Amino acid sequence: MGPSVPGPIVLLVDCPTEAHVLELLSVESLSSYFADCSQECAKTVNCIMHLTPTSVTATPNYLKWMKRFGSAQHIMAGHEMKNVEIPILKSSARNSITT
Repeated sequence: MGPSVPGPIVLLVDCPTEAHVLELLSVESLSSYFADCSQECAKTVNCIMHLTPTSVTATPNYLKWMKRFGSAQHIMAGHEMKNVEIPILKSSARNSITT
């Protein structure tokens, strides 16, 4: 068996309001994931799934925060009704049926 290989880094972000964006901007534990991180322990994020409404993701602060992850793939799952009707995650579909 060879040496372990780290898997992809995926973030799940739930930022329901613009007020939460300010908190998101101040989370220091994410700094090693930013593309502009100069630390030796910098980590590359492969994918970010945003459970955030369009009214928030379209704000300048949120867009600037997203760009800090460099080439990460962004999946906009949102809180819109279309995501309830056609869920992105199958487990969320099961949860909505049982609740």
